[in-house]
Amino acid sequence: MNTRLLFDQALTFHRAGKLDEAERLYRQVLETEPGEAMTLANYGLLLQATGRLNGALVCYDRAIVVSPSDASVLKRLGDA
Repeated sequence: MNTRLLFDQALTFHRAGKLDEAERLYRQVLETEPGEAMTLANYGLLLQATGRLNGALVCYDRAIVVSPSDASVLKRLGDA
């Protein structure tokens, strides 16, 4: 399946509060595209929301390496 479609589905689940489904799809995207910044950032947000701060920080750090000027990722890291 197309990783963009998987990401969109993950985001829909995430926004609907279906975090287990969203996490499964974010992971699936990252298996194919481990450096996909928005997936890393959103997965980090999910991890942070579920109390897994260390995992969230790892995701944000990886996203910043890929996209160092992305203000949304920098903000999420700062919030964490």
